[in-house]
Amino acid sequence: MKTTVGIDGQIFAWQSVGGVSRYFSNLLTMAGSTGGDEVAIYPYFTRHRNAYLQAAGIGLCCPGNTLEEILVRDLHLLADGSEAMYPIPNIIHSTYYAGLPWNTNKNVKAKLVTSLFDMIPECFPGFFPGGSPHLQKLEWLDASDLIISISDSASADLLDIRPQLADRLQTIHLANALTLVDQGPSAAAHDSTPYFLFVGTRNRYKNWIQALKGLSRSLSALKEHILVFAGGGAADEAELSTIHQLGLSERVVFVSPDDQQLAQLYAGASAVLVPSLAEGFSLPLVEALAMDVPVFCSDITVHREVGQDYCTFLSPTITQDWADAMAAVHSFQPPSKILGANYQPKVEYFSYPRVVDAHKAIYAAL
Repeated sequence: MKTTVGIDGQIFAWQSVGGVSRYFSNLLTMAGSTGGDEVAIYPYFTRHRNAYLQAAGIGLCCPGNTLEEILVRDLHLLADGSEAMYPIPNIIHSTYYAGLPWNTNKNVKAKLVTSLFDMIPECFPGFFPGGSPHLQKLEWLDASDLIISISDSASADLLDIRPQLADRLQTIHLANALTLVDQGPSAAAHDSTPYFLFVGTRNRYKNWIQALKGLSRSLSALKEHILVFAGGGAADEAELSTIHQLGLSERVVFVSPDDQQLAQLYAGASAVLVPSLAEGFSLPLVEALAMDVPVFCSDITVHREVGQDYCTFLSPTITQDWADAMAAVHSFQPPSKILGANYQPKVEYFSYPRVVDAHKAIYAAL
């Protein structure tokens, strides 16, 4: 008997692009290409604001609609405004960004699978003065028949708070989704200027200031290097002020690349910098692995879990460690040189066919 899985649409109302929506969109788009037909995965929503789904031709993309309009009013409406009628799935795989768990609706008999991406708001509430952005997260997890965590580290953080969920918790590591198609000039290239790369948002726990301070202290050794921030939006006034105070106004660039440009940025970087104080997984580690670029990352538990045999680990709080590594960047080898014959198996492990197959196996066994 075929197992049917409906993917909840909350994240696609929240994110136009981003790691969480990419994860769920890849479950939808790759489910039929990894072998076997015992599990069918389909969207349990009709409308969204997501670029990945729009490119794949899934659902009705409504970029002009607000988050509230999609979540509260339009998520399950067809193009003509009528209510969508879904085939009843065996499983609903969801996120926890709004509302209450699906199985609080007595008309929905499906089992609930929830993905856990991190416990950062719970472990570090000081980084979120406005409150946790993960609305009703613990209620979702408590109501779930199965919780898929993206790392053992995130699982451990959850079990500190909810030890009774241990028998419902399984880990499936995330994967790289970038492919280098064209090795032309990168989105941040200034002729042949060498650069360090920081990818993602600049939230406080991302500790992005450490990358700036490391560059500032290593300027005497790095005559040309700049620091590129990819994604995360344009710099605000406070960030620009900090950059100016560190004497880096001419050495920092902010870009908003598409996937191909991001792959080019990785491929051309001298090193990728990931100084985070906390992470649920850290996609830049495996994206840099796939693009064969040295990684300097903070020495935190999840980074050891993901990048234990190819990353350079530095204290997230000791600036001089970052400055010294950046100053000596030319002496560091890329992952392929460090791993040798183990490089390609590692790249294949952190790829989406493995992720999708692992999800399908879990769905079928639930």
